[in-house]
Amino acid sequence: LAMVSGDLASATLGQLNLNRIDGLQLADGKRAHIQLGTDVRLLAVGPVALQLAQQAPPTLSEGIVWVSVQPQPKGRTFTIVSGDTWVIVHGTRFAVQANKGVLVNVQVESGEVEVSQPAGLFRKSVRLHAGSTLNPNVPRLPMASGFDGPWWSSGGVGSRPEGTVQIHTEPVAQVMIDGQAAGQTPVSARLATGAHVISVHAAGYVALTQTVDVAVGQDTALHLTLLPTSDLQPSQKSSLRSSGERREPDVWQQARAAVERRDCQEVGRIASRVQSHELEDDGEARMQMLQAECRLARKDKRAALQFYQSVSERFPHSRVAEVACVESIKLLTELGKGTDAAREVERYLRVYPQGRFVAEVMFRRCELLIDSHALGDAQVCLEAYRRSDVGSTRRPDAILLLATLARVQQQWRQAADLYNEYLQQGAHVSRAEEALYRRIECLRRGKLGGLDDAIRTYRRRFPNGEHSGLVEGRE
Repeated sequence: LAMVSGDLASATLGQLNLNRIDGLQLADGKRAHIQLGTDVRLLAVGPVALQLAQQAPPTLSEGIVWVSVQPQPKGRTFTIVSGDTWVIVHGTRFAVQANKGVLVNVQVESGEVEVSQPAGLFRKSVRLHAGSTLNPNVPRLPMASGFDGPWWSSGGVGSRPEGTVQIHTEPVAQVMIDGQAAGQTPVSARLATGAHVISVHAAGYVALTQTVDVAVGQDTALHLTLLPTSDLQPSQKSSLRSSGERREPDVWQQARAAVERRDCQEVGRIASRVQSHELEDDGEARMQMLQAECRLARKDKRAALQFYQSVSERFPHSRVAEVACVESIKLLTELGKGTDAAREVERYLRVYPQGRFVAEVMFRRCELLIDSHALGDAQVCLEAYRRSDVGSTRRPDAILLLATLARVQQQWRQAADLYNEYLQQGAHVSRAEEALYRRIECLRRGKLGGLDDAIRTYRRRFPNGEHSGLVEGRE
């Protein structure tokens, strides 16, 4: 669904210039409202050049695009590509700015995004939180007028004002909104502005009830941690039964509120008041996870790492230990502690051979080998991942990295075949132009057959591609 206008008060589809089936270009001063499915909204501000292929992430080569993504279910993300860089999100609002096919800046208004170069020989990745930018030397953009306006509401212009509430729980729980069943978390709901009562419950846990105020055009995120009933003292259990209320004990509400304020000292004081004599292992592990979350919100990665490692090592059988181990691997990598990260990877695969994050951790093992310049071992690792059952999510990335390694080692035929295999991955391919160009390069340098066909394919698929000038000289 697309609506383009010179000003946001009127819409004229004739101003939309689709120079290719999947290409959108806007002149200076024009804007395009684009909705992808039900949970991704874009506002392109001209002049802009944006590629919108049906089976690939949006690719921005010129201009500014504002993006709003509702929180995504586990295992699913939204990606926008600029040059050789991916901007990966689970649910947030941000702006992407590009110039001549190169990413210039990412500006995060809410939530968190990951900016990554996943197919490069030596991977680079950085996480950006609300209020931060990728390039501090680029002037901060003012929020585009109308980005949160009524056009985005589900009923269109003139509909009743609404906002969105995203509800996440640990563990998975059933949700009631204003007394009506809303399904199992994660839940995304569009609600009329005003107060709404949110209740969540799961077997074996203390149910929670919370009131939220929904503002027009705004996204409200609730991240709730339920307390196991086994962690309650006898007096608390008796009080809960006699009152008939299903609310979270004050200590957890206080801790979570402190995390929201980024008051990590207060979280620590609360944790000190409820030491192991009041909480079982699972409850103490969850409290340490809240402390780690608070340190991350304050961008203190080293302190967060200490808490995650404590949970992973002291409470290996708790419900959150696996998550803590994965977070430790990520932070060790970001802090440049590759050897320690590799050791933690092996521990994860030993302790959680059927874990929820096996595919991610296996791929991280291969990336760490590349970072340490152990290219032979990395090649073996990527080949194993490529052929494994768990590798389906990142298999195209593994193939592309294998192709890059083969090209660096001047194994032209193997590299050309791997680039071709990558191109056959369909909807999972997001770097098709780069892969096809590199395949042409390998065919030419190796003096292999199929060069003319590859050049014709490139011309047909990417007539105005970034490498079109170079490809013309290959024939």
